Amino acid sequence: MNCTETLKSCWLKTLIGLILLIAGSCVLFYNEARAISTAVSLEEAFGEAVTVSADNPYDRRFEGSLIHLKGSIVTGEPLTEPDYNIQVQAVKLKRRVQMYQWIEETVE
Repeated sequence: MNCTETLKSCWLKTLIGLILLIAGSCVLFYNEARAISTAVSLEEAFGEAVTVSADNPYDRRFEGSLIHLKGSIVTGEPLTEPDYNIQVQAVKLKRRVQMYQWIEETVE
């Protein structure tokens, strides 16, 4: 069987393959263009951002500008987890619970 006969017998698979190849190339091109656009936007924002101290954050000169707020976070009291008796001096405390289930069998 030569190449032409093989192509005639598998025309649907070949057509689907070509469509997927073209669609994949289009998706790849779109994704790369979007990544470049995001990188350019971030670079532009980095150049225009104004760093402001957290001690005096409001200043009319920076109204309408991109602001980078710089300072330290101070918490009043520690966060507590009463079920496990944990106290942490932090801004956020997150509890992740996992439960494993098993079947217990007894043999007499």
